[in-house]
Amino acid sequence: MLEHKRIRERGKKSLSKYFHEYKPGDKVALIFNLSEKKGRFSKPFHGLTGAIVKKQGRAYVVKFLNGNVLKKVVTTPAHLKPLK
Repeated sequence: MLEHKRIRERGKKSLSKYFHEYKPGDKVALIFNLSEKKGRFSKPFHGLTGAIVKKQGRAYVVKFLNGNVLKKVVTTPAHLKPLK
């Protein structure tokens, strides 16, 4: 599990991650960002992929399958990685 960042990711935060806009239906990966305290989700969900449901304030609601169970997570864009 994530304990620390890789050497090239340390230091200044990437502003493009924080201001990235997602639309409902966009596919994203849940990536646990250790340097960002707000909008964290549970560690077992790290690396799972899902779809954006809606925007809630400055965070996003992401739905994904965990086994056979449909789950929803509310997280900020700093913890999301867009998929193509």
